[in-house]
Amino acid sequence: AELLQRGLSLMSDDSSYKAVRVKHATKEDLWHQLMHTTWWLEHNRREKSFLKSLQQEQEGEFKMAETEMEIFRGFMTARGLPALQDD
Repeated sequence: AELLQRGLSLMSDDSSYKAVRVKHATKEDLWHQLMHTTWWLEHNRREKSFLKSLQQEQEGEFKMAETEMEIFRGFMTARGLPALQDD
């Protein structure tokens, strides 16, 4: 910190002003990187939640299809027709 202060004190006013502006830009850039990462993580969290919801819906649809298949198998058996096999 002392070395930095000494270096800054040797700069012209114009260069000191520009150095402060560079540091401000660096800080803002890091803030934007942080916000980007934060929103990337939030996006992933929301996408995971969405995909889990879809998975649950698909599981329900699959269970219904299984039940319907069993009804059709029973119907085929009751009519004396060969039972269908799963592929």
